[in-house]
Amino acid sequence: MRFAFKSILFLMILVTCHSIAARDDDYHYTISDAKAILAVTTGPADSLILVFSMNQIDSDETASASPAIIDLDRGKISRFGKIESPAADLNAVWRKDGKHVLFGTNDGIFEADAERLEEKPKRIVASKSTNGIALSRNESRLAFWNWNNKSLQLVVRGAATSKLIRAWTLPFDYGSEAAGFGIAFEDENTVYAQTFDRQFGTPLKRFNVATGKIETIDRDCMALAPGATAIYYIENSKPAPLLKKISAGKVETLSSIGGYDGLRTSADGRWIALWGRRKSAILDTSSDEISVKSTCESMAMLSNGTPLYVKGAELSSNPAVCAKSR
Repeated sequence: MRFAFKSILFLMILVTCHSIAARDDDYHYTISDAKAILAVTTGPADSLILVFSMNQIDSDETASASPAIIDLDRGKISRFGKIESPAADLNAVWRKDGKHVLFGTNDGIFEADAERLEEKPKRIVASKSTNGIALSRNESRLAFWNWNNKSLQLVVRGAATSKLIRAWTLPFDYGSEAAGFGIAFEDENTVYAQTFDRQFGTPLKRFNVATGKIETIDRDCMALAPGATAIYYIENSKPAPLLKKISAGKVETLSSIGGYDGLRTSADGRWIALWGRRKSAILDTSSDEISVKSTCESMAMLSNGTPLYVKGAELSSNPAVCAKSR
């Protein structure tokens, strides 16, 4: 299913908190008014996660999802009023302090403070045409895609100053609805990103911030996510997709991963979550081995090593949730 970016009218932002079900023996949360949790991004703090959920299962290409922060220890979910994010671009990144999280929306890129959830998130990129989001490893630089007529511009700017550092404009020739928009910094001057300048496939390219040089690394990248010390991506290959790793500029093939087509960073890159049709898994980046598998729609890993399983609108540390019918 592909979704397109949807611009909506930003009315107001109010943070509301709702109690959600929890058990003493494990984490178990249900977002009562949601039909599905589409994505979970965990960060350095064990107790805080960002989720994107939908209150209806919609195949509309302009579908949007609602971002929220769940405090696992307190058993509360905090939402951001009318803020919505395009379902094709559920990218988010936690800062290393574990308190601040950046996420894309239909009205630009916002940053929420998990210690001040009564305050509205701060809009740090004011645009209705952004996709993707990445912070450099020392958090000095921010990268994102910006739509411009029939082209996409990859923008790198100062995270604190908003000063433009470098931008590249590429044509948009992709023959379907764009989705994913994976971006990752290898270092302060090297950015990897999925691109959409071919009708078939989404080439993975390396962008040199210092020189402006662009190199094609792979002809068709299905997903991209930064790990703690390397970058991971899925190559669209036959007979099955391949999981690959980029370290110090060199590409290494790790394994065949048939049935998986998505990646998401967990716990500041210590783990990488994989998902596909009726299956999900966790990659341990310290060994580059799959450490957990499930039949749930998606998974995430807390920084303390606790896996979280997602089934419909439920999120649990108990894998039994995966066996439930919706």
